[in-house]
Amino acid sequence: MDLLTILKKKVNDTWGFYFLDRYLNKNIDDIMIDKNIEKLIIKFISKSITEQELDKLCDYLESPENEKLFKRYVHLNYALDFNLMDFEIEKTKLILRVQMDGKSFKSGYRSTRIFYKYASAAAVLVLLGFAFFFLYHNSWDNHKSNTLSESAIVPGTDKAVLTLENGNQVVLEKGSQFSARGVESDGESLLYNNSETPHETEISYNYLTVPRGGQFYIQLSDGTRIWLNSESKLKFPVGFNPNATREVELVYGEAYFDVTPHTENNNTPFKVRTQVQNVEVLGTEFNISAYQGSENISTTLVEGKVLVSNGVFDETLIPGIQSLVNIKEDNIELKKVNLAHVTGWKDGYFRFNEKPLDDMMEILGRWYDVKIEFRDSNKEHLRFSGVLRRTEDITNLLNKIERTRMVEFEISKGKIIVK
Repeated sequence: MDLLTILKKKVNDTWGFYFLDRYLNKNIDDIMIDKNIEKLIIKFISKSITEQELDKLCDYLESPENEKLFKRYVHLNYALDFNLMDFEIEKTKLILRVQMDGKSFKSGYRSTRIFYKYASAAAVLVLLGFAFFFLYHNSWDNHKSNTLSESAIVPGTDKAVLTLENGNQVVLEKGSQFSARGVESDGESLLYNNSETPHETEISYNYLTVPRGGQFYIQLSDGTRIWLNSESKLKFPVGFNPNATREVELVYGEAYFDVTPHTENNNTPFKVRTQVQNVEVLGTEFNISAYQGSENISTTLVEGKVLVSNGVFDETLIPGIQSLVNIKEDNIELKKVNLAHVTGWKDGYFRFNEKPLDDMMEILGRWYDVKIEFRDSNKEHLRFSGVLRRTEDITNLLNKIERTRMVEFEISKGKIIVK
């Protein structure tokens, strides 16, 4: 399906308004564009473009004429999605009216007054439902809210607490060093060395606890790599028994696993236990989210194959599929997901896709270690989409959301108030 067809289909699927359909037919039917570049633009619009593909697109855009065509496609797409990056109802009505050259609608849309009525209704509908915005640094002009400008809230960092088998605790953070038999840390990661780790019949366990406002990386003695998100806790053996199942427990929180194959570990399988589920793998990459207070435990397969069990049902996952295990029920729900949205945190990004504001603020509060208070419960269900670097100041993000005119924030004494 080409880009023009996609844009036209979006009109039919979303609004079916005559003025949008007419505008598309009138303005982009005559655009000719290289098919390879068209594919890159589609990927850009769908936010699935890779870094290398983005480089190719940037090379193409060095020509002013190419950049002009690119902007026309992208602007049309964003208009159809009602991207609220700079959304103002009256301004939008005026733009739509100009696009129609001031002419009246066909039957059912006979006057400018009716046009305003439907344009306003559409705007209000979107305002009550979804707000789409892009959080790239260059997409916004400088805008500071007086209630946010003096914020002392900072992004999370690499930090954790290691609890040894004897109960002693070691604080791990940037600038600190720790070394013991078979384990060492530079304050930003924790590495267990299989050759120096004792293989005893009685397994010794360590705990790695990541607080709010933190993240941490650990490599187990079998070479398995694990990234832990904020407010997470992992229980793991100092060394694995070479003849037994390799098993760890995600006590709570979120973790991304890159498990070494069973062929490199005496054909022993690998298991991850959580509160109400077990995940068995042979060699794969997957993400588990099992936060305290959440009704569901989600397991998302990135590569390989895993078996998810809740003690009643078993489900085998393939890449791109996520399982949801409800802690109060026996069923396992499966659904297809965008992997970038699930695992973006590991790569240093927030990727929100039509995320309810209350869920979104919970994630932000966890990473920035800040409390969230909703003054208006109706705002909790507003949905937003966007991408943001986790290293960015939270006030930048809050300002961008405020630009939708749908919600306001206030920072007071280490708390974000949603109004």
